Amino acid sequence: MPPSEKPTLILVDDEERILRSLAMLMRPHFRVLATTDPKTALEYVREERVHVIVSDQRMPVMSGAEVLREVRAISPNTMRVLLTGYSDLAAVVSS
Repeated sequence: MPPSEKPTLILVDDEERILRSLAMLMRPHFRVLATTDPKTALEYVREERVHVIVSDQRMPVMSGAEVLREVRAISPNTMRVLLTGYSDLAAVVSS
């Protein structure tokens, strides 16, 4: 990758305020694609090379764990990060 080209990061969260804050924090380091819709995030992964995806766990359409599972099937080399407010790891792992 040329030094001038930033790695691509997808942020997925159903809360706009959190999405905007994360995007602002990450923009200096990544090319940021942000969406409140998990299905849009999956389209991004299908259409281009994505280096990292960060997804909230609790979303109405599909859980973050489901999103990251699908990303793994589409793009196994994409680093996947799950954000959660759960205090119980079993609740996240079981979803």
